[in-house]
Amino acid sequence: MKILEVKGFTKEFDGIKALKEVSFSVENGTINALIGPNGAGKTTVLNILSGFLKPEKGEAYYKGKKITGLPPFKISTMGVVRTFQNTRLFLQITVLENVLMAMRYRNGENLLDVILRRDKVLKEDKEKINKAMDYLSLVGLAEKKDELAENLSYGQRKLLELARALATESELFLLDEPLAGVFPETRKKIIALMKKIKKERKTIIFIEHIVGIVSDISDRIIVLRHGEKIADGKPYEVLKDRRVIEAYLGGEGDT
Repeated sequence: MKILEVKGFTKEFDGIKALKEVSFSVENGTINALIGPNGAGKTTVLNILSGFLKPEKGEAYYKGKKITGLPPFKISTMGVVRTFQNTRLFLQITVLENVLMAMRYRNGENLLDVILRRDKVLKEDKEKINKAMDYLSLVGLAEKKDELAENLSYGQRKLLELARALATESELFLLDEPLAGVFPETRKKIIALMKKIKKERKTIIFIEHIVGIVSDISDRIIVLRHGEKIADGKPYEVLKDRRVIEAYLGGEGDT
C-alpha cells in the first residue's frame, strides 16, 4: 500500500530550478533512501514534504490526502515527522523534557500550552513520563534524562532527536542525514532504530551519502542529480545504473 505519492515537484530559488518535475511513491513499512550528489535537491524534497517550503508546481499525498502547502504543524499532526541534519532541540531544558514536548497529549494541547504547564506535566502525567523514558531507553539516553540537552554530545543530540521523533508516534519519518558526523557506535544504534521503525510497519525516507549503508538497509533508492530524478528502484538495480555511477564519480552545497 502506498503511504506517500509525490507528483511533479518543481522548486526554484532565485530563478534556478532546484527540483524539476520530481515524482515518486513510497510503500508503507519500507525504508527509502534519497541520495545524490551535493546540490541534487534532496533536502528540498524533505522541506516540501514537511511543509517548510512550497513548490512552484507539484503535489504530495500522504495516505491519500493532499499535504502540499499545509503548514508544518498540520502535516505533523497527520503523522509525518521530520528530523534535521542540524538537530533542532530545546537546549535549555532536560533530555526528558525534550521528549515530553514531542508527545501528543490527550486534550490536544499545542506546544505553547505544554511549555507553559511543563511543571504540571512533570508532576502529574506519570504515563507520559514512563513512555518518554521508554523512548530514551531505546536510544540509550535514559541515564541522561535530567541532563540539559545543551550538554549532550553531537551524537547524543542525534539520538535525542530520534527519540523525540519516535515519541510523536508518527507513521512516516523524514530523516535528513541521521547518520552524518556520528561515531561508528552511534551509527549502529541509529541503524538499529531505523530497522525497528520498519518492523513496526512504519515508513522512512532518509538522506544519506554512504552508499554501502544505503544498499544494506534500504528497500528502495531514489536518486537525484541537478534537481532531476535519474533512478528509482531496488538497491541492486539502482546502484549499477550508469547514470548513478556517473553522478557519484563527479562532484556537485546541497539544496
